[in-house]
Amino acid sequence: MMRQSKPLPWQSSSDLTQEACKLYAESDQSCDKTLQNVSEYDRLPYRCVSHNIIAIRHLPEKDRAGNEFRGVRGALYSPPLAGGGRGRAFARVLLCLAVIAACRGQGLAGEIQNRLPPYDFPYHNGLYGTLAGLLEIKDVELKDARSLKLNVPSFAQPLPVTAVIQDQVAPLAVVLLGLGGKAGSDLGRLWPSWLAEEGCHVLTFDSTFTPAFVEVSKHGVTGNIPAEAARIKDIIAAFLALPELHGKVSQIGIAGMSYGGLETLALAQMAGQGKLPFAVARYQAYCPPIRFQRTVEIIDRWFAEDRWQYTLSEMASELATHKPVLSDDEIPFSNSFLRAGLSAILRLGLLDVVAKNNEVYSLKLLPPDKDYNDAKVRQEYASAWGCTKFISDMSFPYWKMALNYKSVDDLTGPVALRKLMSALPATAEVIIAADDPLNDPQDLAELLAVRATCPLTVLPNGGHLGFAGRRWTKGKLRALFVGAPPAAAVYKVAPAKGRPAAAARTVPALADIGSDTGSRRAAMAAYAAALRSGNAGIVQRTLAAAARQARQLFTLRDWPELVADIAAQSEPAIRELLRKYLLDSANLLAPESKARIAQTLEEDLFDTAGGAVRAWAQAGPQGAAEATGTLQRLAAAKDARALRAYLEAIGLSGNGKLLAAVAELLNSGDAATAQAALAIFTRYAQQYNPDLYSPKSCYLWWILAGRQAATGE
Repeated sequence: MMRQSKPLPWQSSSDLTQEACKLYAESDQSCDKTLQNVSEYDRLPYRCVSHNIIAIRHLPEKDRAGNEFRGVRGALYSPPLAGGGRGRAFARVLLCLAVIAACRGQGLAGEIQNRLPPYDFPYHNGLYGTLAGLLEIKDVELKDARSLKLNVPSFAQPLPVTAVIQDQVAPLAVVLLGLGGKAGSDLGRLWPSWLAEEGCHVLTFDSTFTPAFVEVSKHGVTGNIPAEAARIKDIIAAFLALPELHGKVSQIGIAGMSYGGLETLALAQMAGQGKLPFAVARYQAYCPPIRFQRTVEIIDRWFAEDRWQYTLSEMASELATHKPVLSDDEIPFSNSFLRAGLSAILRLGLLDVVAKNNEVYSLKLLPPDKDYNDAKVRQEYASAWGCTKFISDMSFPYWKMALNYKSVDDLTGPVALRKLMSALPATAEVIIAADDPLNDPQDLAELLAVRATCPLTVLPNGGHLGFAGRRWTKGKLRALFVGAPPAAAVYKVAPAKGRPAAAARTVPALADIGSDTGSRRAAMAAYAAALRSGNAGIVQRTLAAAARQARQLFTLRDWPELVADIAAQSEPAIRELLRKYLLDSANLLAPESKARIAQTLEEDLFDTAGGAVRAWAQAGPQGAAEATGTLQRLAAAKDARALRAYLEAIGLSGNGKLLAAVAELLNSGDAATAQAALAIFTRYAQQYNPDLYSPKSCYLWWILAGRQAATGE
């Protein structure tokens, strides 16, 4: 005798759900056998939850006719376990429901794509977009959040996690944070709060790059993303094993940001290799670095070139209290100031990561604790232990011993997107912004040419996670559990029509600028908007007004660099006006500012190199030593533009006293630099009978005979 089936526990309010209910009622509801093979339905909104529960979840909120779906989330059917052979009948019901959804809505994936809010991110400066987008995320409340100490079998200690556990069966959303991300921060709570509001269970925890994670997991030195992804697998498995979650998880989706995005893709790769003990419906990786090694080099370059031009208190007071402007036109910061601020933020916790790894794994790469805790000692190590040094000198040597790695590429190469995206399952998706400042544009171009096995969504702008708090992102996150994933292709998202209203393009009518930083920044924003007007007359009158306010404006050290940023993007006539303003203000500029302006404009506007060369030539042996140090520093920084400027100035100086400083550049790996050095030897070393066949041959001559002939050493 067949048992009475449970009625459907939802109320339908559209033609689609009514038709689904009708099909269900007409079918054989008393299935005697659980659905054994759901692989054909994995891309539908129906999931086999456990051995005897089928969940139907997350249909679109509206069909194409505008009819709303109400009460569908959490709908369950629990077939009896005993009986004959009616499991196939229930499978046919699922298939019918899928066909109805596909025909009515032309595919759930298409509906989700169509229903995403317009992408309206207002900034096209990736540096400012990164900062402004994150500043807009504040006062986030994660309702019903629970702090748990999770016992993970492979960990040395219980792991603190933040979770939301729903009362009913629901999908589980796992949110993986970026480099140094904290689950208790506003950004750390934002996506979990959205997903919890959608009725999902949520699991999140501090980034695996934090010192606390090193202490608890003891998985090995930080920086091995596949190894850290394996620990995340253990965390998810331990969470699923909690008694209060038994039979209550319908499916799993993982969303990761930045560093956590790379970990998300590493988990997807593990799933494709059959290495996950649970099924994951979808993976979304937001702003994963295209080449992790390149990204850490970019952060370190910003830190070396820009960070030390400003104090931490100066950046904190201005950036933390900054209210994002309406559009690019009004950005009141130079790119140099933004790079300094972002690199300081990204490097802020690195010292503690270095110290914790050194302590936990007894690496003995730092001074004893009593010395290292001294503020001055830590400051020195802050400048020395960058992200690149940490990877090459601490992380790689550890994993070389543990896993027999041959080079740093064995550590960072496996998570390069070009390699990952050619082998990921179709259920993974990568979302990046074209102007992400932590990526090299050339790497993006190469990525777009890869024949990927999963979709890549390219946003026109948004910086590095600057769009994390936008309505578009909230809609995209909902797709973790709705519909089939997009096909493996590149999706270029069009920006919303129209742009935010910019400030009036007129000469700012400012009284005397106040002495406080906020007043000066407001004035700077007004002047910047006028200088970006594209109107030569407005620019000329604005510069005249700025000259009258020079004392106040130049107290903001990045004001001249902001002018240079605008000049670099302007038409020739306006660029020339801005160049003249900077030249007329040369006596107000520090040497470091002049150097950065020259780099921005890609010209030695203030003849910095020529002045330095003349000073070196007059200083005798000490000048030659200073010249050698400067050229070697520029070569190490791979600043080819500055090197060429100095070599050109030496070549035009009419002075052969600096041959020793130039000699090492004959051996440069950059062909243009080596040829420029050879040209100087050709001009000034003829009396020593040099071998000028090639830079290499000249360098060999210099080592064997030239140095002694030219310098007497």
